[in-house]
Amino acid sequence: GLLLCVLAMSQVGRTQRVSTDLSDPSVIESRLAQTSSRPPQMLVYLAGHLRAFPLISAQMKALLDAIAGGGDDPPYAVYMHTWDQLDHGDAVWWRHNTQDPKAHSSNPEAIRRALRNTTLNAFFADRRFVARVDPHPGSAAISEQYGTRELNRVCAHRIACIDHTAAQLHELRIVHELARDHLRARGASPAEGGLTPVLKSRPDVLLSDGWKSHQSLARMQKAFGAGEGRRGGRPPREAAGGAWAGAGGPAGTGT
Repeated sequence: GLLLCVLAMSQVGRTQRVSTDLSDPSVIESRLAQTSSRPPQMLVYLAGHLRAFPLISAQMKALLDAIAGGGDDPPYAVYMHTWDQLDHGDAVWWRHNTQDPKAHSSNPEAIRRALRNTTLNAFFADRRFVARVDPHPGSAAISEQYGTRELNRVCAHRIACIDHTAAQLHELRIVHELARDHLRARGASPAEGGLTPVLKSRPDVLLSDGWKSHQSLARMQKAFGAGEGRRGGRPPREAAGGAWAGAGGPAGTGT
């Protein structure tokens, strides 16, 4: 079912672009994201509901600084897409009943205001951070947009698992387009033909200590062949053993 959903969405993606106007009120940029034109050596995509992000942003920043090598302008940029709901109400594998989305609702401006608060978002003070916050239309509406609703017939427990997956993939599309549009606008796009490592996660999870064996950005670039115009060897074996530690609910439950 997931593969079919991806294929269906890729067909739509050829004709429908999820563009981002950086001057739109839905977008916020840190000062460094506005002024730095240096191409980042690593991109960090955070896509999903905020949940516990304000509680762990400082730890996440420290980890990314360690991977990237620190400094006043570490060579990474964080791109986030999130919703005006702090959590979703979809029925999923561990919770078979839907919840009232109003139980987790805020509003886009309140979320953007929180992300500008350097106490709640450690990245906004002195790192390249760009976020887009949208009203959540509901996973069913997103799935309808991509023509994937009929694929829910493959789901167990009579839950709309494909709708939920469509919303997840839609968020990833948005955050990727946000990064592309922002880097082009700031003259910071990676060199033509080069490869830039991308670390994709949710706003409410942290990599565990398993990633300490793979903290060097230089090693990441060598492993993935970044900047060489080709794909390099496989990442060190230790990195594959890094576990995810959830900070806002069971792992794998969010969009």
